[in-house]
Amino acid sequence: MSSGFWQIKLDKENSALYYFNTPYGRYKFLRLPFGIKSAPEVFQKKVEQIFGDIEGVNIIFDDLITAASTEEEHDRILGKVMKRAEKNKVKFNKNKLQFKVKAVKFLGNIVSEKGLVADPEKVKTIAAVETPQSKEELKRFLGMK
Repeated sequence: MSSGFWQIKLDKENSALYYFNTPYGRYKFLRLPFGIKSAPEVFQKKVEQIFGDIEGVNIIFDDLITAASTEEEHDRILGKVMKRAEKNKVKFNKNKLQFKVKAVKFLGNIVSEKGLVADPEKVKTIAAVETPQSKEELKRFLGMK
């Protein structure tokens, strides 16, 4: 989805909790702002409310992956998704849309009709890393330093 958090309207009560100051005055957010600790959870719940009951739709944060056994079934699922999106004014990122593909690269994996496998490009990158030779190098590799 495009600018996911901004698609969530805040009700009057919650909007009153999210103020910000500018040189021109104090304003409140009308939509869910980025940087709020609870924003990802609120966003995920809203996306699940909108699309979660559509069989064949898998929701991973702001990504929707549809899967079906046949092209006709896929088209029915996609039609339901698009109707719900229109009804709820959900906007998608056109640069990320992929239609009727057999495999999708996602979070370092490849999701396909064969299941879930590690993306060989990611594995190659990890395998090319030199083995840490000391505790300090290991900490650096693990991102602890």
